[in-house]
Parts: sequence; C-alpha cells; structure tokens
Amino acid sequence: MLNAIVLGISSTSKLKNQAKSLFSLPPLQNISSEISTARFTITQKAKQIKAMAPPPGPYSGTSTLALVARASAFSFGLVYGSFKLKYLKMKANSQRKAEAKAHH
Repeated sequence: MLNAIVLGISSTSKLKNQAKSLFSLPPLQNISSEISTARFTITQKAKQIKAMAPPPGPYSGTSTLALVARASAFSFGLVYGSFKLKYLKMKANSQRKAEAKAHH
C-alpha cells in the first residue's frame, strides 16, 4: 500500500513536470531568431524559384512587347474616343440647328 502511494506521488510529480514543459513558452529571443531564420529561408527559396523561371514570353504581360502593345492600345483608345466625341457633338449641334430652323 505504501509503495502504491509512493508510486502515485512520483507519477503525479512526473505529470506535473510534463505539463510544465508542455505549457512553458520559449524565451522571446529564440522565437524571433526562429522567425528571422524562416524568413531568410523563404527569401532564399523565392530567389531560387525566380532564377529558375524562364524569360517572359511575348504574351506574358511583362515583356517589352506586351508593355508597348498595352501603351499603343491605350493611346489609340484616347485618340479614337476624342474623335468620336467631336463627331457626336457636331452631329448633335447640326440636329439642334435643323430643329430650330424647322420651327421658324
């Protein structure tokens, strides 16, 4: 019986020690060094992946040809829009003048 009590006490203290080790937090310095190490590893992996990537193709959206095509399309849209706006304004003015002339 005494052995059972001694075993119970020793197993209880072991459980307490295990619980303390499970719930104890490491020092903040260790956590920050682990985070910086993880960031460095991720950065290195990203650089390796980028280095392995093939050069951009003509339709990738990042090549010079794609940028020139995008700028040209934008410019064409501006010019086309301004001409269309002028045409529609002239057409509206001529219709207004025709209506005014018809009333008189």
